[in-house]
Amino acid sequence: MLLETVAEAVSATVLLYDRNDELVYANASDPTLVPVPEAFLAVGTRLRDLLDALYYAGGREFPGDGRQSQPMGRDDWIANKIASLWKERSELVEKRGDRWVRYQKRRLSNGYGVCVIQDITEQKKREDQLQAAAERIQVLEEVIDQLPFAVCLKNQDLVYVSANQAFGRFVGMPVDQILGRTPRQIFAPEVARRLEGIGHQIARNGIVVTVPERLSTAAGTEMDAVVRQFRIGKPGRYYIVTAIEETSALQSHTGQATTGEAEVRQSAVDYKLAIQDIAGRRVLIATASQALSAAAVEALAELGADAAAVRDAHEMEKFLVAAGQARVAVDLVLLDSDLSGSCAAVAARFAVPAIVAEHDQLIGGLHAHVADIFSRCPATPVGGETQEVASGAESLVDVLVAEDNAVNQIVFSRILEGFGYRFKIAKDGEEAVALWRDLSPRLVLMDITLPGINGFEAARRIRDLEAGDIGPSPTPIIGVLPHPFDRDRDDCFASGMNDVILKPLSPEMLEAVFALHMPDHIALSA
Repeated sequence: MLLETVAEAVSATVLLYDRNDELVYANASDPTLVPVPEAFLAVGTRLRDLLDALYYAGGREFPGDGRQSQPMGRDDWIANKIASLWKERSELVEKRGDRWVRYQKRRLSNGYGVCVIQDITEQKKREDQLQAAAERIQVLEEVIDQLPFAVCLKNQDLVYVSANQAFGRFVGMPVDQILGRTPRQIFAPEVARRLEGIGHQIARNGIVVTVPERLSTAAGTEMDAVVRQFRIGKPGRYYIVTAIEETSALQSHTGQATTGEAEVRQSAVDYKLAIQDIAGRRVLIATASQALSAAAVEALAELGADAAAVRDAHEMEKFLVAAGQARVAVDLVLLDSDLSGSCAAVAARFAVPAIVAEHDQLIGGLHAHVADIFSRCPATPVGGETQEVASGAESLVDVLVAEDNAVNQIVFSRILEGFGYRFKIAKDGEEAVALWRDLSPRLVLMDITLPGINGFEAARRIRDLEAGDIGPSPTPIIGVLPHPFDRDRDDCFASGMNDVILKPLSPEMLEAVFALHMPDHIALSA
């Protein structure tokens, strides 16, 4: 009774035999593991007779030593199996058809032997998946570690938790000594204060900041660089990713020398590193709060932008009509989240890019927030035709990436920046659908394993929203798969996706996708 309870608990077939090689107990919970007539599992059956029945039933894999590769005759096969059952302790995993079976054999001190046979197919699949995932992560970590520019990761307290070799070389410290430190312990005081100030804004607001910096470390080394920072992770567990690319190497291509921040900025623009100046831009702010309106207009004016404010959708419509009659192009509408619904519809009707901003973004971090928006929008000619503005405002980004993995986000970013595409990264399925609606991307790269709603459901929601609109042709959605499973491919196409690609990613792979699904669009780097 105890053996039967144990066998059922572990979902296994258990054979117990004495020193005379006769069965004392047999439990065949899965008949396919020991495919013999039930009479051969009766108490008193000789193991030789049981193995003889197994041989003719096609059970030639039944417990062996895993070393026999050449076919054996019946007598040799039975003798080999009897010998394996007399070993003091052995364990063997074998593949039988499309199943994996584990044999655990023990010879007890009283002469009795026990053999436990289990189907471990599902466990083996999980182990293989975990191993494959670990190998992919290792490959991506090696790729990032070999990048020629510095990359580091800080937690929301701005403590370094990861860095690549290039970052270590720049700051003059081994990577393991960087971990656990803060910018104040690595950079010069003034630089550290700037980096920490921006870092806290990014952690709080989720903005993306790309700025030219003259970096100087505590050890005295200096470098002109383009510094890009953005937030990843989930509430309560945010991380700040920083990518630092030295501009002197870029400038050597064009013969330019670094003499100040203006030249650093211009060089970065020339090389499509997403730095734009707000000066000269026309920004319309829609908010019912007079305090927010005054503060945002003042902040933008200090940055050299031409800013105005309206209180509701009605005022916004009148303003845009008057602007069109005066042949004045509005570059961007910043919408207070309280007015996002009605005002967004007005902006769409006039084909003006519109971005929803929270209250704290309309004041704190406004420079970085607006600069990042403009860095992803094509420049609009000042004083151009209203129709020209409309044609250039169809899409705020070329590629929307839905990816929650931090390492993959960096890989996507570097490849897309290299191509010169404007892009945005969504960290979950809900955000992917929202950004698709707000930014009208030309193409979506959709990871299927997203938190919240997965990639399949996000794609279905996008297709449902497209079905209700009379507008441009459907957005190409490309499924990004972690495994080459047929069922995942089928689910991608069933959810409305156009194509699939497999991780790990490569520039060549994405270039082929863009050539196929965006043949009429030329990247900025082209």
